[in-house]
Amino acid sequence: MRKIALIFALLATLMALTAPIASAESEPSPASSAIPGELRRVPFPPGLPGAPTNRGPQSTPGTSQDTCANMDATLAQARAAGFSSVSCSRTNLPMNNEGRSVASRSSASFASLAGPQPPKWCGIAPYNDGQWWMTRHDACRATLNQTIIKDTNGRLISQFEYALLQWQTAYSSDGLMSRYSIAMTPFGTPSPGAFADTGVSGDATCVALCAGPDVVFLPGRIDIGVTVARDFKFTGMTTAPGAVGYLKSKIEYHFTAMRSVYSTNVVADSLPVRCDNQMVGIVGAGCVFSDYEPQFSVNTNATHNPAWWLNALSISWAHYTGLPQVLTRHGNSDTSTRNGDRACPRGASYPRPPDYQCDEYPFRSTQEGAWSSGSPFAPRTFSWCQLSWPQTPIVNSDIGPVGWSRCNIPAEHNRLGGEALNEFYGSERVVAGDRFRVFAGDW
Repeated sequence: MRKIALIFALLATLMALTAPIASAESEPSPASSAIPGELRRVPFPPGLPGAPTNRGPQSTPGTSQDTCANMDATLAQARAAGFSSVSCSRTNLPMNNEGRSVASRSSASFASLAGPQPPKWCGIAPYNDGQWWMTRHDACRATLNQTIIKDTNGRLISQFEYALLQWQTAYSSDGLMSRYSIAMTPFGTPSPGAFADTGVSGDATCVALCAGPDVVFLPGRIDIGVTVARDFKFTGMTTAPGAVGYLKSKIEYHFTAMRSVYSTNVVADSLPVRCDNQMVGIVGAGCVFSDYEPQFSVNTNATHNPAWWLNALSISWAHYTGLPQVLTRHGNSDTSTRNGDRACPRGASYPRPPDYQCDEYPFRSTQEGAWSSGSPFAPRTFSWCQLSWPQTPIVNSDIGPVGWSRCNIPAEHNRLGGEALNEFYGSERVVAGDRFRVFAGDW
């Protein structure tokens, strides 16, 4: 009996998928009874949508410094220069459990404080492995480090480990600005007297395409479990319409004691921040972490997205039938027109119901569009699209990534979907050549 029931259920689904197209006067029912749930819940590619990434052409793996490697030579230089002690550091050591715990607690401690806040995921596994992790607007790196201070005779004065959080914010629509903050928290069981009169100081400097003077890193006393944090702002110089460039900054710091210390600087490098003024007419100049592929998410749920859910649904079906979820914006208005004309031609052979428009995927503003992709003539449509055009088969299965989809949907749904895409381009600063992901789901 179970098998018979299953067969009837499958037959019912097939009948729904092959049902006659609705008349021009009727609109597809929001109940979507003919649209199987699995088509409205398209799985996203591997990886959590919206999660930070540590990959991209501007990203670098976690680098390490060891200024303690030539301590004997450094001690000799310090004695010759009249110093009484030397400090050195080893950075980005293999992260241990205590370091991970301290980094996580340090990040969480900022929630109750005024001032710049690290991203909520900053310092938390797996984003505490010594590499830079980023979203489109935030970046963070958590490392385990060690500092040693000796007198010029080689006697140990101070030795301790500390977790260092570095985080950056790129302001996408608030001027050409990037914020760079660091926080260091010593932990563990240090050597006796490790923190006697020990402090940290340094400075923040612009490396490329920044405006404004260098900033002094105000000294701070350090102790076990005490976090010393500093915050700096850098303004980009990419201001001319159409301009683009990469802002780069760094922080250098060193540890000191009351006695005269010969100290080698620790360089806390940053990720490049792309700043542009290419969104003229959409949004002003701004900056982002361009290695991160932003996500354009659309909701196929008619209750939660009543204004343009059918636009989202046509994207969802396009994905289900194999069309790509990762697209690249081309930034050329003529190309957009050619894509639109090929995907959704006009004329007596291509009718639209009253107050309906043809919606295509991939978007006409992307390189994967119907014309710019160079695809052979391979359109597809879906059973609910009210579209009966020449050489446009109804597709309800995965037939691969080549081609494009076309679907008649209410003009208002099409207009609002287009506005949402343009708003996404502006807020995420998706310029020509940028890749982005498209996620259509029911939530």
